[in-house]
Amino acid sequence: MVGNVVVTIVIVLIGRVGWKLLNWAWLKPRKLEKWMRSEGYKGNSYKLVIGDIKELAQTMKEGKKKSIPISHDIAAHVLPFDHQIITKYGKKSFIWFGPTPRIYIMEPELIKEILSRPNDFLKPHPDQFRDSVISGLLVSEGQKWAKNRQIMNPAFHLENIKVGWFIALERKLSNRIDK
Repeated sequence: MVGNVVVTIVIVLIGRVGWKLLNWAWLKPRKLEKWMRSEGYKGNSYKLVIGDIKELAQTMKEGKKKSIPISHDIAAHVLPFDHQIITKYGKKSFIWFGPTPRIYIMEPELIKEILSRPNDFLKPHPDQFRDSVISGLLVSEGQKWAKNRQIMNPAFHLENIKVGWFIALERKLSNRIDK
């Protein structure tokens, strides 16, 4: 009697873990891929567990062998796989990091919408301890993010940047003249 109960519990636990693993490794990524394609995103099809990591590593390895061109367009050298995906699939594309998709959004209107709604588009938090220590604009969300952004925003206005740059340049030139 007790043996049957133990066997039943073990079978239920194995079934539950198996279902979670199947959902994590196959069902959820396929559902996400179907949704992303219906929203107009393009990308490689999902590959079980590894996603695009193999191609990413190969492209990075090949990219390091090439010499850096003398131009301001260094995206193809710094992020060769990302550049390749965006060139191949367009401004609304995605790649797979294992069973997790990474979405590229390069349309200004979509970017503006995402940045103006910080409560709707949450950031992934893989390391809670690091996030609690850093707690800056990059990792904060919601009202805290909006407040930090509001505080920092004036520093990046063109007039403030010009004034700061002009003052720094003036000091350097004055020091050179005084020498």
